[in-house]
Amino acid sequence: MQDLDIGNLGAAEEAMRQALKIDSGRADVHAVLGEILAESGKTKDARMHLEKAIALNSADLDARYALGDLLFEEGQADNALLVYQE
Repeated sequence: MQDLDIGNLGAAEEAMRQALKIDSGRADVHAVLGEILAESGKTKDARMHLEKAIALNSADLDARYALGDLLFEEGQADNALLVYQE
């Protein structure tokens, strides 16, 4: 995650995509990729990965908050509230 730490979102995104090619069932990788994509403005893909992370691990609060934040930023406050409360 060094690429993410130094702000190289493109390289971090590619690293997470490569990790998912190896094991697509990693909730933590989907969550991190979702956050990277959201930061990069790729909200549709971000939402998909954050939802996948939550489906794989419903206890992942970071993914839940990231999805809630994304929905709120998209003007979906009611849906964001539901995600925060689950």
